[in-house]
Amino acid sequence: MGLIRKLMIEARNRLDNKEERWEAINKSFFEYLPDTVKQVFIFGSYASEVSTDAMITELLRRNITVACPKVVARDIHFFTISALSDMKPGYHQIPEPDVQEEGRDIEEIFAEKEVFPADDASCLMVVPGVVFDEEGGRMGYGAGMYDRYLSVHPCRKLGLAYEIQVRDKLSLKDTDVRIDALITEKKIRQWDHAE
Repeated sequence: MGLIRKLMIEARNRLDNKEERWEAINKSFFEYLPDTVKQVFIFGSYASEVSTDAMITELLRRNITVACPKVVARDIHFFTISALSDMKPGYHQIPEPDVQEEGRDIEEIFAEKEVFPADDASCLMVVPGVVFDEEGGRMGYGAGMYDRYLSVHPCRKLGLAYEIQVRDKLSLKDTDVRIDALITEKKIRQWDHAE
């Protein structure tokens, strides 16, 4: 893991008042959420990340379809959930949808249940990250899973972070996918990356 990732995770781990920060981010998330969105693809949070539990619960209460990622062979695949209890610790203990069914082959389950984001106003992808910048740049944990996925499945992308995770400008690779908006406990940032 690069030095900037290591330092940022350490700083995030030391943050105080995380629950107050989560509440502020959660409030801003629902202020930002467009009325057109019917499906939200969102990560299950772990460790010192911004907690997504309250968001997922409220999205489900609003009858918005929620899909969460499961890691298989270092790639992400999304499955809908109907409650937080549908998640269990998976890759690196990150909460993931529990899609195993006794007596059924995993490939068959994937073919039947995997869902994909739409590249229109009905869908929002909420992505994790370690560091973000003021131009919509995002640095994840280093495996490139979201960058690979989003290069094949374009959609509207939103990051969640603490303000300390935002830098002026990151040195990104051509394969790094920019996000369209970022919510921290301090503000909502939005960008238009249309060329």
